[in-house]
Amino acid sequence: MTFTPGPLPREKRMWPRWAFPFSIALGTALIGVAVGLIVAAAWRGTGMFLLTLAGTLLAGTIGWVYMTVGQRYRLRRGGFDGKMLIAELLSAGALFVIFRTDEQLAATIGCAFIGVGMLANARMIRIARADRPAGSGPG
Repeated sequence: MTFTPGPLPREKRMWPRWAFPFSIALGTALIGVAVGLIVAAAWRGTGMFLLTLAGTLLAGTIGWVYMTVGQRYRLRRGGFDGKMLIAELLSAGALFVIFRTDEQLAATIGCAFIGVGMLANARMIRIARADRPAGSGPG
């Protein structure tokens, strides 16, 4: 799995029209919830606040990377990367372990992971639509 910058091939299997605004709306809402939960963690002590903040920033970064690298792979090769799937399953397992330890921390990390991933998805939709010829379908 290597990340190669550059133009993406034209998307033949286009997203529905609602996919871009849905990704933006859901991503923004989930990030808002994550910020609220980070603020709520401040009431649980400085250590929990810093742990929640760090975990949220890390989860957001991982969500962005997973979505961006995964979408680029799918658009270039027409399938899903097995290594990326394994990494995502390991991340889900880690989130489950965190959930068993602290539910609020897990909710914050999950919202950041999915929220930032949805914004990355919106970006990839925009890129794929821009790379296809005008009038080639919905979107």
